[in-house]
Amino acid sequence: MYRIAQCIRLRRPPPVTHSGKEQLGSVATGLYVLAVGGNHGHKCVCDAMLGVPCEGSCPAASDGRFRPEGPETDGLATSGTKGMRNRLPSQSGAADSSRLWLSLYLLRHFYREEPKKKKKKKKKKKKKKKKKKKKKKKKKKKKKKKKKRFQ
Repeated sequence: MYRIAQCIRLRRPPPVTHSGKEQLGSVATGLYVLAVGGNHGHKCVCDAMLGVPCEGSCPAASDGRFRPEGPETDGLATSGTKGMRNRLPSQSGAADSSRLWLSLYLLRHFYREEPKKKKKKKKKKKKKKKKKKKKKKKKKKKKKKKKKRFQ
């Protein structure tokens, strides 16, 4: 499995920046990325100021503020558990439902199989039957028998 490095913009701007200048709010109100385990690779998804789960070499993983709770992240990220105890009470309830919605959306969007294209059946052109012209039968003229005269 690998981490999806895509994001969805929800209605409100992201409450958490990487520098921590803005107030810590619900993860679901900002830009959110579903954690699907594995390494970040060459670039951390938190670089774009996303309030998203982090692990590995990401600097935000140490304090755990960017890792949301939820069934989709349980057991995947080992780092970032310290900050989960200090979560604000306003973050717990409403964020879970939107997180569930988002996880379903992302799974549908990124992991759907492309439908097999049905081959269009070529319509066979029906050959127009040529109407045979009926030949008009020529009426044979009856020869009149000449009456013999002067027998």
